[in-house]
Amino acid sequence: MLEVIGAAAFKLISNYTNHIADIPLDEAFQPFLWKDKDAA
Repeated sequence: MLEVIGAAAFKLISNYTNHIADIPLDEAFQPFLWKDKDAA
């Protein structure tokens, strides 16, 4: 159970850090980039 909580916490921190640091998406995943049509 502790492993699941640790993995979820790590993923949460990783996603938050990537959002704050504005890390670019890897080139391999660029075709799947989601763009909001309503964004300014």
